[in-house]
Amino acid sequence: MQTRSLASVVYSNGSFNVKTREVEVDTVVTAGEAVREAKRKGFAAVRNDTRIKAWWDRGGDPHELWSVVKEALNLGPSEYRSLITRHPSQGSAAYGTMAHRDLDEAAVHNLTEASKFENPTFLNIWLPKTCPPGPVNSLVFLPPVTTTDITPDTFPGLHPAADKTALLHSAEHVWCYLPGMDDSCFIVFDSHRTYHCSGSPGLGDEGFENSRRSIDLRFTVP
Repeated sequence: MQTRSLASVVYSNGSFNVKTREVEVDTVVTAGEAVREAKRKGFAAVRNDTRIKAWWDRGGDPHELWSVVKEALNLGPSEYRSLITRHPSQGSAAYGTMAHRDLDEAAVHNLTEASKFENPTFLNIWLPKTCPPGPVNSLVFLPPVTTTDITPDTFPGLHPAADKTALLHSAEHVWCYLPGMDDSCFIVFDSHRTYHCSGSPGLGDEGFENSRRSIDLRFTVP
């Protein structure tokens, strides 16, 4: 698919207009296939899931979400890790707008030591309630299978020097997004291998509003 420069991504070494594309067709899977695909490719997208849609329609109670996710993903043995809600009134938090992965190698080591699983995989499920149709202010992803030019960097200002969750820019990077997401859609991605961030307007663009409301749940599978 032809790529276009439609969004700006903030890397640890500055902001860059980046190439973006819609996710590949084979990355959009059923809910029951999402964990397998995310473990294999680092990233999987799901559309039209009635269980997630019904949960939002009931009010989107975060206390219910883990049980809903386990049913939707047909999870066997698994561990809940954490949950984060994001909404427009929070503004543009620095961590969300900068290219990052949630876990670096040190964090993976520590979580592995604490896990009941021998070889755990750490995943996120990202569920938007409202999301713009294109990459601007949607969540954009850098699937690890699309590039070998990955240079982790220290996240500026927020973490100790040992942290390596940020990313240096490369012209090779092509970020992807799922267009037209609604509250029946979600993304499952690898917390360690998959960099992501909130896409911003292209450099010099002005006059856009943050309209995304979403929940990010983190969990572990064998």
